[in-house]
Amino acid sequence: MRLEPSAFLKIHPLEYYKKFLTQNVRPDGRKLNTIRKTIISTGSLNTAEGSSLIKMGNTSVICGIKAEVMVPLEEESKNG
Repeated sequence: MRLEPSAFLKIHPLEYYKKFLTQNVRPDGRKLNTIRKTIISTGSLNTAEGSSLIKMGNTSVICGIKAEVMVPLEEESKNG
């Protein structure tokens, strides 16, 4: 009886990945030194001073920066 790849991954994850490493490929077919397609877009959030959205394969990350310039409190004049 032969296991389906998804079942083999769940039962023996280390062996699953070792099989690909011995062939110098990743499970998605890419060579080990090939990066995933990357898309970067800036200005993704209009409620932040700066933002970006990054997509690498099926992974997405969004980052926003919010900033405000102000005078420090008198009792904390050296902070800020």
